[in-house]
Amino acid sequence: MNTSLKDFYFFSHFLNRKVYDASNRRVGKIVDLVAERTETYPMVMGIVIRPTRKNEKAYLPWEKILCLEPQVTLTVEEAAIPKAPLSERDGVWLREEVMDKQIVDTFGAKVVRVNDLHLLRIDSHLRLVHVDVGFRGLMRRVGWERFVDQVLHWLFSYELPNQFISWKYVQLLSGSTCST
Repeated sequence: MNTSLKDFYFFSHFLNRKVYDASNRRVGKIVDLVAERTETYPMVMGIVIRPTRKNEKAYLPWEKILCLEPQVTLTVEEAAIPKAPLSERDGVWLREEVMDKQIVDTFGAKVVRVNDLHLLRIDSHLRLVHVDVGFRGLMRRVGWERFVDQVLHWLFSYELPNQFISWKYVQLLSGSTCST
């Protein structure tokens, strides 16, 4: 994979991003990322795409991704994209199992909602390092982060803080819920 990546990414920036094959033909859009279940800071193993001409999902391992920016480009042609997705038991489907789920913040003794996920680039891979439970994460998710930042800065000279909880404190429970 191309190593000219940023150091940090947010999961919401990947959702619905267009995916192109090795011949630069659009083949679909990202609908989920799949991460390992075992690591303290799990590595992203691959992407789940919804092909343009089909209604089902397809899983592509991380090794099939050539670059993430300015667009997601694959190392394979459209015909080589597998027809069946990876089983959910083989990894954590971040959108399905983590996003919008409620977690217990044991430090603040309250229930919070996962609004976004914070990913760190290490070499040519991404690792899940934080869950974003703050208002900034919610605004980023709905595409209003810049607008809200500009308004708050103009009116009050205020910047929304990030509110992260380290992934190492998150425990996935059965039934697709999370706890810290």
